[in-house]
Amino acid sequence: METFVFSTTFPYPVEEVYGWHERPGAMRRLTPPWEPVRIVTEAPALTEGSRAVMELAVPGPLRPRWVARHTGYQPPHEFIDVQEHGPFRSWTHRHRFFEVPLGTELVDEISYDLPLAAFAAPFVDVRLYRMFRYRHRQLAGDLALHHRLNGPRLAVSVTGGDPAVAETLKALLTTGGHRLVTHGDASVDLTTGKVTVGDRTARVSYPAGGLVRPRVPLLASGDRLVNWISLDDLAGVFLFALLADIRGDIDAVSPNPLPRKDFTAHLPAAYTPDRIATPPAGVVFRHPDLDTALRHLFGRK
Repeated sequence: METFVFSTTFPYPVEEVYGWHERPGAMRRLTPPWEPVRIVTEAPALTEGSRAVMELAVPGPLRPRWVARHTGYQPPHEFIDVQEHGPFRSWTHRHRFFEVPLGTELVDEISYDLPLAAFAAPFVDVRLYRMFRYRHRQLAGDLALHHRLNGPRLAVSVTGGDPAVAETLKALLTTGGHRLVTHGDASVDLTTGKVTVGDRTARVSYPAGGLVRPRVPLLASGDRLVNWISLDDLAGVFLFALLADIRGDIDAVSPNPLPRKDFTAHLPAAYTPDRIATPPAGVVFRHPDLDTALRHLFGRK
């Protein structure tokens, strides 16, 4: 049996850090974009016996499933995932939360076994380190965002738009304690960018061609400045529009536009705007520059 441990201290109460993990969308928020898995079913709770199901993207026509069962539910200090079916001989993920002077220490401890473990373990540990570095960065960014935008919990309908943007925003909303509904007291139309809360309306514009995500590299040239934004920051701007007293048009763009050649390799297509937009005042970006965005997106240091 091999063991891997990764820990981080977050400057928030243990109830807040643990509570984030209990909400719908946590699994989606923590799954790195490079991992060849698709979430089929999130566990409805962390309580004893609840299950999460993932589908593994492997070569060939079959899509094997990884089923994890929750156990050891001890809020707000611990819960455990145990593999019932999957690629490992055994896999146990113990999530532990400790109250410390600076907030909460989260300790992720993985115990696993697999064929030829003595040879494979170093490679698995490298992959796990990359994954959990991403997970803890993601959690830190989400907790900071929800802490800053600590407004009323809303019932929000989210419609239209790019599926990746929709799924990211939905998971960000639910892990922040908001509810997804068909008709509620707030709505987001991702096709038009319209955000409505009661009688207040805002419209979020973002560079669809400047949305940073993994893609096959493209060649590009030119020094003309273009707007861009990371997927997480875009979802954060929509959340800002929902919870802040924002009316009228706002631009969801990074505060640092770049020459087209510097980032087109990471975009689905070349994009040159008619104007260079300015981000809304009051938004704190987790990825204000391209290097930070790409290091997180691709799991780099």
